[in-house]
Amino acid sequence: MKKITTLLSILLLITSCNQAKRSQAEAANAEILVEQYCDIATSYAAQQKWLDWRQNPLLIDLDNDQINDSIFFDDENKIIIVKLSSQNFRPMKSRHIETSNTRIGVFNSNVFETESGFVFRHNRGRGGNANFFEYNSKTNRIQLVKMERETPLLWSGGGYSSINLLTDEYTGSFYFYDAEDVLRKIPIRTQMQLGTVYLEDFSSVIYKDFEEKCEALFRIQREKREKRDDVIFRTADKMPQFPGGVSEMNNFIEQNIRFPSVYNEITIQGNVILLFVVRKDGTITDIEVVRTVSPNLSAEAIRVVEAMPRWIPGEHNGEKVNVWVRLPVRFQLR
Repeated sequence: MKKITTLLSILLLITSCNQAKRSQAEAANAEILVEQYCDIATSYAAQQKWLDWRQNPLLIDLDNDQINDSIFFDDENKIIIVKLSSQNFRPMKSRHIETSNTRIGVFNSNVFETESGFVFRHNRGRGGNANFFEYNSKTNRIQLVKMERETPLLWSGGGYSSINLLTDEYTGSFYFYDAEDVLRKIPIRTQMQLGTVYLEDFSSVIYKDFEEKCEALFRIQREKREKRDDVIFRTADKMPQFPGGVSEMNNFIEQNIRFPSVYNEITIQGNVILLFVVRKDGTITDIEVVRTVSPNLSAEAIRVVEAMPRWIPGEHNGEKVNVWVRLPVRFQLR
């Protein structure tokens, strides 16, 4: 009878567990359905907003005559159309712009208002480019004044770049993973000439040319960086240091140094001067003996330095670098 009761209890427990699992599964499925419906609703709302942007022109006073002008991206013909009130709303058109507006909910290409004009944005996944236009009152034309480019961070690299076409000033920040999978940053500031570009001359060729120049700059700077990684500086803006400074280093040496037993009863003492490299990660390599009073003392000095914790690496121009360090290790009998 007790066995039957125990068996029934086990069966009831299994049934309860199965019901609980079904309830959990149903709840999980319900959450998934809610998320899916939310995604659909969000996608639909985004699509409607996107369609509204495509169908409605941007109305702003571009030529500063207190009358709104019309800026519109014609997705069918792939051109930007600007109609200025000061020019009787005569259409001013760009050249053909290669875009892709087929993905629902992705705002791939359109025009948006800025403080002093408008920007044509062309997004591609997590990256893309932005092209800023302003009205040139001297030429009565729409001029491209600035370009920006952003690429997603992949293993090959990525980053942001910008050019002011009025001053030819180029700035960029690129990121890449080195051979040790460490993320590195390459800041670039230079001059780049793309010439004067008006709306009638603008096409996807313009920003593709900008992209190619950005990538070429990145490749050159990355090659320089990789070569510089093997460079060892004699001096740096900020020299390497032992954690805690000179006093902590002297304490470490004093606590760890041991006179070789062969010198216990004689009076050989003095400095062993070592030269070594503190790498960018703080490790010590390439230890050399510059001057010594005894081979045995040199070996002991090297042993102590090799036992040191990682140093705080040196820096030059704001970047960590490899630096030579000269260190005297004093041996004195007591």
